Amino acid sequence: MQYSNSENKIENSAFYSGVTTREGRKNGTTYYITTIEVSEGVTLKHGLANNAQTGETGRSFAQRNSNTVTLNAGIFHPTQMTLSGVNIVNRRILSDRRTDKARYILAFNDNNLFKVFRPQTTATTILNEGYTNAVTGFIPLIENGAKLPQTVYDDYEHNQNPQPAQIFGQKTTGDIVILTVDGRTNFDRGFTSHESAEIMLQEEVAFAFTLDGGGSAQTIVRGAMVNRSIDNNGMTERKVPDFFYIQKPVNGVSAQDLHSLGSDVGRISKRLQEVESMVQRIDEYNRGFIQLRGVEGYKTQGIEVWEGNNRKVKLNLREEFLSLYDYQNDRTVFRVQPDGTISSLKGTLGTFHSQSKALTDANAISENGRYWIRQTGAMNVPAGQTAWMIDHYQLNNDALQIATPFVQSSIGLRKRRKTGGTWTSWINA
Repeated sequence: MQYSNSENKIENSAFYSGVTTREGRKNGTTYYITTIEVSEGVTLKHGLANNAQTGETGRSFAQRNSNTVTLNAGIFHPTQMTLSGVNIVNRRILSDRRTDKARYILAFNDNNLFKVFRPQTTATTILNEGYTNAVTGFIPLIENGAKLPQTVYDDYEHNQNPQPAQIFGQKTTGDIVILTVDGRTNFDRGFTSHESAEIMLQEEVAFAFTLDGGGSAQTIVRGAMVNRSIDNNGMTERKVPDFFYIQKPVNGVSAQDLHSLGSDVGRISKRLQEVESMVQRIDEYNRGFIQLRGVEGYKTQGIEVWEGNNRKVKLNLREEFLSLYDYQNDRTVFRVQPDGTISSLKGTLGTFHSQSKALTDANAISENGRYWIRQTGAMNVPAGQTAWMIDHYQLNNDALQIATPFVQSSIGLRKRRKTGGTWTSWINA
């Protein structure tokens, strides 16, 4: 019991308690709710990346500063890594640019009091009102516990497009709520602004604000990234210029060890997300050939398509043939054999080539097609010409051949037919 108490002390000295994260699914999209209780006197902070030219990933920033929670903050120029609009960090003005109507400003002070300012507000005005930090984002979604008018939503040009999103909110109790939304993948379409607002209303927030989203959206809790990256098919975490975070001072070696453990967990979590992204995006797999290995003697490999618990189709990859089987209708859609035979729902293809196939025996033909037979040494062809073009028509065991002479002469077309396995003599067509 004494060991358990010591363990609790270490935990309490390493990270703020009262931080919870849960996952939900709605409208074909996975989303994450991170709640930060402020009963411990938690103070939100605003920090910058360690490299002003290239930015920094949220996970790197979190590990470097031993944060309990980290999330991306303001919008920025993606190639120049410069912050857009008004940005203030600890009373220091970093930028004071005017933006278009869709770029509102979120400001807060050391007591976790938040206020949204309109786009044309200056940094000096914000400081004069007692706010110590500010970022420029997109639009506010909720004020006084209700959605804002549609005119505000219309200020944001992408408000009706499903997107990955990062929404910052606060309850009347002062607790902070972060909504992080996956999107832009085959498995997650993202949320519209109204859909994000509905989720935040369910969380009973008094206000909610849209921070930078898309591939920039990243929430890190105790060293591990909560949501999924989308850059480079989920393999790369995006670097951004600034962050919101909460941080508890490290007290003692044990707390430092726990922070290191959180970093280790974060690295493992990233590896797992990379593997998950590779599996989910197998249609974009770019590592060369896919190898399907069975046990020794097992020669049936393939790719199956399922819809829920229903198997739809299967692509069979076997030594004897390649085929596509339709389980819903219990039929083979197509089949290709090593000898070149190709069958489909319309039947087996005949022998049609870019050039006529040369043969020496007309009786050897058994597939629909057009064939070239020279008289010299040829068998079972009409007499009187050095070369013939044979059109062959096959139906089960019966067949019809029409021979066209190559040289212009009085000799016309010839034909013959096969019934019961026996060919008739050639006659005038």
